[in-house]
Amino acid sequence: MKKFIKIICALSCLVIVMSGCSKKEADDYSEAQLKECFDAEIHYSTGISQDEYRGDKVVLVEHLAKDAKESWADLKEVCGTYQGENGDYDISISNGEITLTQQIKGSKRDVIATATFEKDPENENKMTMTSLSYEALYSLGEKLEQAGMNTILGMGTVFIVLIFISRIISSFSLIPKLTASRKKKKSDQNMAAVTEEVMQKESAPKAPENETENPELIAVIAAAISASEEISTDSFVVRSIRRRY
Repeated sequence: MKKFIKIICALSCLVIVMSGCSKKEADDYSEAQLKECFDAEIHYSTGISQDEYRGDKVVLVEHLAKDAKESWADLKEVCGTYQGENGDYDISISNGEITLTQQIKGSKRDVIATATFEKDPENENKMTMTSLSYEALYSLGEKLEQAGMNTILGMGTVFIVLIFISRIISSFSLIPKLTASRKKKKSDQNMAAVTEEVMQKESAPKAPENETENPELIAVIAAAISASEEISTDSFVVRSIRRRY
């Protein structure tokens, strides 16, 4: 039990020491100066003031004022115009970086302004404001509504893609039918061409068969017929002889 109490006391002392160090680190750079720079840049980026911050102990990183103006301009349509501060400052320190946040009031919607400060690498007695950004505040109902819309949109997109893919897959069954239809059509065309060619050949005038008009041959054939039929050669006349192949 005594050992457990000692451990608790040691941890408590460590927390107190760490808290003291963090507070000292923030005090070294004067919270007042950080807040002054923070407020001045908020006023400048929201259009309240025309001059950006110029200080000795706190300086601005290059292009920060321009980036802050653009960040506010992106939210102006949603949040409206700047109406002043609407909450206390919140300062946190982590790994030598100081983060300063404050809720400010817009004509349409409140906004959270967040700035970060770091030690100047060339001068430890100075702090550099490295960023200033704005984030619109939405109610729980608005967040749930937006989440629901995103869910419906995402699921709808997935279903549309799945339907499209299923249609493509189902169309694969038509490929054999289309192929067979084309083959049949080609076969019918070939058959029609052959039929037409045969009909043309049949309708064309036939060439006269080879007829032999040899008197000697006619006499021989007539004698053969007379002998086989036992009739006289005067009872029939051989007019032509056709050779069959």
